Amino acid sequence: MIYMETVSHLVLFLIGIITLYIGAESLVRGAVRISRQLGISPLVVGLTVVSFGTSAPEFMVSIMAAIKHSEDLAIGNIIGSNIANIGLIIGLSALIKPLVVNRKMLIREAPILILSSFLVFYFFRDLLLTTQEGFILLVLMLVFLVSIIFIARKDTEERVKKVEVDKKSSRVKPGFPISFIKSFYSKIISRGLKEREEQEKETKIEEEFSEVTPEYPISFVKLLYSRIVDRDSYFSNFLLVIVGMVLLALGSDWLVRSSIIFAEKMGISDVIIGITIVAIGTSLPELATSVVSAIKKESDISLGNIVGSNLFNTLFVLGFVGSINPIPIDRQTAFQLVPIMIVFTLVFTTIMWTKKKISRIEAGLLFLGYIVFIAFLYFVNK
Repeated sequence: MIYMETVSHLVLFLIGIITLYIGAESLVRGAVRISRQLGISPLVVGLTVVSFGTSAPEFMVSIMAAIKHSEDLAIGNIIGSNIANIGLIIGLSALIKPLVVNRKMLIREAPILILSSFLVFYFFRDLLLTTQEGFILLVLMLVFLVSIIFIARKDTEERVKKVEVDKKSSRVKPGFPISFIKSFYSKIISRGLKEREEQEKETKIEEEFSEVTPEYPISFVKLLYSRIVDRDSYFSNFLLVIVGMVLLALGSDWLVRSSIIFAEKMGISDVIIGITIVAIGTSLPELATSVVSAIKKESDISLGNIVGSNLFNTLFVLGFVGSINPIPIDRQTAFQLVPIMIVFTLVFTTIMWTKKKISRIEAGLLFLGYIVFIAFLYFVNK
């Protein structure tokens, strides 16, 4: 009986990992396509859609913990997740593929990340997070979101202007018949290829539904199917993002649930569970998303995901938890874990500022630092 129960939890653990990867793949693919369709930079998408979606597990776990008056678990999950995001996730992602740093992120988001970390330390100094402090964090999150929307609009306008300039510069000047012929020929070819692709797409849909009986609403089904399979459709790409978020939430839930059971069977304390296993488990969506982004050479989404997730955890999740009820803060969390989070944040931002790129060596140092952190927690709480 015990053996079967252990096997079932192991299966749940493996299913959670697979679900996380599929969800991350779906989320990254949909987010990148949407950013290109809307003319929004991948960095902005990573800071908003991707980071908020992958932070959903931290939000749900912390809210449920706060409602059940498990404050240590809620706060430990948030702080532990922020440390894991930098040491574990950025470390592993950049080990796989060095990450190029976007200069705009260094100027705009990195300072906010540092300031928010120090603000948490200031709020925790009296070992209590009040409802007023929780609302302050929520207001700061709102300000950050408004600034991101403003930045996205500005980036879109700049891209539109750039396209217009390119169009003007590409216009053929009189007296150059060869250039005119080349331009005219390329337009004919591109138009023909586009018409051919549309015809092939329609033919594919016709073949898929050629055996559907007349009583079904064929036109509606055809339309729905074409929207789903069309990679240039807003519907299909938003569907990818939504499906990715759902799978990430499910996968992380299964993984955390099975991990907690394993930890309890091994006799690990609740403090270690909250700061390590639960924090790592809820950070796995960020890990999966950032690793997939790194493999796809989408550094902006990979880094934007982590910076956005840490800001979301610090300002929104912590602020929301604090606004429900005043939260007593454990002394170890306030004076050990939060300073460690600040150190990781400062090292992370310093590497980005000085190198403009996170190399494999620097990634290895971040990852090693996280291993040392876990070992420190083990020996302190042994």
